[in-house]
Amino acid sequence: MKFNEIPPFKVHYLTINGKYVTPNTLPGYSSSVITGALTGTIATDPVVTQSQKELAINITVQSVSGTSPTLDVYLDVLDPIEPQNSNLVVGQNAPVASVDLDSSQITSAQSNMRAVIANGQLMVWQGNSATNLGAFNVPMRWQLRFVIGGLSPSFGIIATFEARP
Repeated sequence: MKFNEIPPFKVHYLTINGKYVTPNTLPGYSSSVITGALTGTIATDPVVTQSQKELAINITVQSVSGTSPTLDVYLDVLDPIEPQNSNLVVGQNAPVASVDLDSSQITSAQSNMRAVIANGQLMVWQGNSATNLGAFNVPMRWQLRFVIGGLSPSFGIIATFEARP
């Protein structure tokens, strides 16, 4: 019997201002967790995935409220040299590239989305369908941007990523 070693990979919650993007309160970690839902357009902290060949981004929408709430999720590729383009939401420079990951706006709870960059392709699974968004390499520096619309919208989101060399 032959056992293969699992290659090293990184799995982590995405963060906003250093706080995990999750509506759950974890015992002993409440100071580093966003315990409330997201209510307006916001971008995650920049993530560096240097020398990674595969990247998976997981979004789970646990709760939605408001009148006609909508959510679009963008993958913003950031310049690794010029850090001032890290947050389009607060008026900094535009990202080098930006891709709308969801094929249709998210409007309800229990929605899941998984974006995978592997073998030079970006695939997104939303609901029960997959969409190939075309040629795309794992960016060295990136962030997610949650564009939230509607009247008094509120989205409880868990956002994680996995990166493999």
